[in-house]
Amino acid sequence: MNLRGVLLLTLLCPFIGYAQIAVRGLVVDEATGKPIENASVYYNNTKLGTMTNTSGAFLLYAKHPQQDLVISSIGYEKVVMTILDKDSRFKIVMKPRVQLLNEVVISDNKFGWKRWGTLFFKGIMGDDSHDYPGSYIVNPEVLNFYFDRSTNILTVNSSDPVIIEHPELGYTINLDLANFEYDLISEKTQYFATTFYVEKFDKVKAENIQLTTNRAYLGSRDQFLRALYHNKLEEEGFKLYTYRSVKNLERQRVEEEVNRLRLAEILKGNPRPGFRLADLKLNKDTLKYYQKILGQPGLISRNLRAVSLDSMLFSDAADNLKTLKFKDSILVTHGISREKAIMHTNFRNHFPSRRPDKPLEETVVFLVGAEEFQINEWGQSLSNSLQMNGFMGQRRLARTLPSDFDPKIPRKPMKK
Repeated sequence: MNLRGVLLLTLLCPFIGYAQIAVRGLVVDEATGKPIENASVYYNNTKLGTMTNTSGAFLLYAKHPQQDLVISSIGYEKVVMTILDKDSRFKIVMKPRVQLLNEVVISDNKFGWKRWGTLFFKGIMGDDSHDYPGSYIVNPEVLNFYFDRSTNILTVNSSDPVIIEHPELGYTINLDLANFEYDLISEKTQYFATTFYVEKFDKVKAENIQLTTNRAYLGSRDQFLRALYHNKLEEEGFKLYTYRSVKNLERQRVEEEVNRLRLAEILKGNPRPGFRLADLKLNKDTLKYYQKILGQPGLISRNLRAVSLDSMLFSDAADNLKTLKFKDSILVTHGISREKAIMHTNFRNHFPSRRPDKPLEETVVFLVGAEEFQINEWGQSLSNSLQMNGFMGQRRLARTLPSDFDPKIPRKPMKK
């Protein structure tokens, strides 16, 4: 299945050097006032985190302001707060987590992981998760599944962090999942979560990890937003277009019909949502027709017009913010640079300079609930209004790096 349309998390970008900001805090139980030991404290989507001590206290440093600090502990509701550009001291009061009705009464956990696990994992990791066969969820038992037959929407949540081993990128990912929804007919996916990354690779794998890291960064949302703020879109291989297009409605109809057939197979107990079209027991003529239609492009025609960033990006010198303003949607294309793909590695001989150019990757960017989108000088997005379909929208956790990743610095293996 081609999973589309994910609400991506705010990304934090390390571009400008600043003095470190010290954040101190005390984490306590709301009802008793007693300190909470071993609560996780981390900056969202980074490798920067710590645990509270026996007194419930923590100390954490940040290089950049305006980051989301996450406080999480089993049995409590997660707390997320934005840290500004100054040293801070907080008392964080955590509320005991109340088990929701749907987790008790209508959850589909008896067959949940067996029936929905493959689909959920692909939804979280992205369409290209098959390129990372070593990745897996360590603790699937913490997930709660619910499928609504009236809407064909799968909902997943978790009371405990979901631990994902991702050896191809050299990380263990701790995913605090608030909610995941997937429409099995339209294939639209959205999820809300915070993430914490832990480096996990040795010297033997360092070269391959670096190469995979480079590929994950190139064409990513991180790279795009950083290039956008610093007016380096062309240098980083991006181009922007306004466009008009005509959808291939017959392909859309066939896709939805195929998804209904696949859903029926899943409900019968077939756990393989990505099985071949030929496995759907269609008659010969229908199968041939569906294969023909699904081989066609999603758009029958389109008219592209290159646009200048000057007409859409506006600066606010007082707050060091830049605002992207546009209506409808924008097509973003990206071409991969050979030199950047092999930086910090010895793979030069594996990437000959004379090779056919790869097709440009394309992403449709649009705004939800707003007509503008702000980013600061670190490339951080200040809202979730920017949505992406296509290449960047499909690159979920399988090819997402922590936001404190700096492409100029080679990755180093763990110290033993």
